[in-house]
Amino acid sequence: MSKYGVRTEYDYNQMHKRDCITVWSGQFCSDYEGTGFSLPGNNGYMVTLHHGRKVRVECPCPRTEANFREVDAAVCAAIAKAEGNKP
Repeated sequence: MSKYGVRTEYDYNQMHKRDCITVWSGQFCSDYEGTGFSLPGNNGYMVTLHHGRKVRVECPCPRTEANFREVDAAVCAAIAKAEGNKP
């Protein structure tokens, strides 16, 4: 089972109009996997993985304290599906 950690990039979000997240993996979530930017309709993220593959994630946007578990689960499932792994 692949497990990914998601982090909101607050510095980017304050400077730009789009929400930005980064995705990490590994035992301590120290391996960079990719960056996601909010979709124009704020209905999810387009995550670009480190090897160039783009993964569309449909979930609540922006990622907040109230919905982070739902967003993180959607990101993990979408990336695992795109990579051919079980979420």
